[in-house]
Amino acid sequence: MTTGESDPPRLGYPSVPPNWEPEKALQSKPSTQVFAREFQALVWGGVTDDIQNLSNYYLQPYGQGTDPDRHIAFAPYTYWERALDSYTNVLSMVDHHIGTVINSLPEDVAANTVFVMTSDHGEYAGAHGFVAGKLSTAYDEAFHIPLIVADPTGRFTGDTDTPRGQLTSSVDVVPLLATLGHGDRNWMAGDLFATYAERVDLVPLLRSNAAAGRDHVVLATNEHAPQGVNWNNSPTHIYVLRTPEAKVAVYSKWLGPTAYVDPASFQYEFYDYATERGRAELDNTFDHDPRGPAMAAQLMTQFLPTQLAAPLPPAFAQQGADAMARYLAYIQLINRYTPGEIDREGIDKLTAFGEVF
Repeated sequence: MTTGESDPPRLGYPSVPPNWEPEKALQSKPSTQVFAREFQALVWGGVTDDIQNLSNYYLQPYGQGTDPDRHIAFAPYTYWERALDSYTNVLSMVDHHIGTVINSLPEDVAANTVFVMTSDHGEYAGAHGFVAGKLSTAYDEAFHIPLIVADPTGRFTGDTDTPRGQLTSSVDVVPLLATLGHGDRNWMAGDLFATYAERVDLVPLLRSNAAAGRDHVVLATNEHAPQGVNWNNSPTHIYVLRTPEAKVAVYSKWLGPTAYVDPASFQYEFYDYATERGRAELDNTFDHDPRGPAMAAQLMTQFLPTQLAAPLPPAFAQQGADAMARYLAYIQLINRYTPGEIDREGIDKLTAFGEVF
C-alpha cells in the first residue's frame, strides 16, 4: 500500500533536527531570518517552539505579536518531527517514480541515454526552526542539492561507488548536458564560449572522484516579499560565498528602483566549517573571525560584479535587461500594496507566496 502525503509513516526521527533552533536563537543571525520565519508561518502555518505543547493548536499575532490584525496558526511541537517524516516520504515517492521511468525505457533507448537528476532547491524540513521551504536564508538546506548522473553504458562515468564531495554549481549543469549530447566540449564557441567558458567541466568529475571541483561557489536569492508584510524592515536580497572551509552571507537592501546594493543596509553571517557548530550553521561568528569580513568584501567587490552580475554576451544583453526591468517593476508594484490591500486580495493572489503548486 502506498502511503499518501497527508499521512506519512513515522520513521523514528528525533523530535527536532540536529540543527533546529528556536526563534530566540535567530537573534544572533541577520534580522531577515526572524522576518522570514514569521512570514512563512503566516502564509503556510507554523510549529510551536514550546516543547511542552504536544497537542494544542493556537493563534498568535503576526510580527512577534506586533500585528493584531494578522495571526499565525501554530501546530504542536510534534509537528517538527512530522515535517521530517513528510519530507522523507515525498523523497521516497519521487525515488520510486524515477525508478519507474528508468526501468520502463526500451533496452536500445537506455543504451544510448544518460540520466541527470538534480533539483532547483532544497528543503528546510525543520532545520533552524523553519518548518518547510527554502526562502530568505543562506543555509545549506536550501542550496546544497544533489546531482546524480547514471550512465548505463559507462561512457561518461567511472568510480561510481564513491560519492563526490567537491563544490560545483547549478550553472555547470547546462554545459554538462551540452557536452553529454555532443560527446565533447567542441560545441563551446563564439557566444557560447563567452557565456560558458568559466563553467566547470563536470565530465572529469563523473569519471573520477579525484577530479577537481570549484574552489568556491557564489549564489544569490532575491525572493522579495511585499514591504507591507516586512514588519521588521529586513533586507531581502542575499548574496553568498561558500568555500570548502567556510561560508559568508551578505543580506542587503537595494537602492530605490534599482538592483544596486545599499552598503548601509548590510547584515552578515559567517560559518566556520572546521567546527561542528559551524558545519551545522548554528554559530554566526562574523564579528569574531577576521575571515568573515574579508570573505564578505571579496564577495561584494569581486565575485558579485564578475560572476553574479556578469554581463551577458551582446546577443543576449537585451533579454537580460528586459528580465531585470520586469523584476524591478514587480518589486515596485508589490511594495505599493498596503497591509489592507494585501489582506483583502490575499497574499497568494498578489504574489506567488501561498500559491498551491
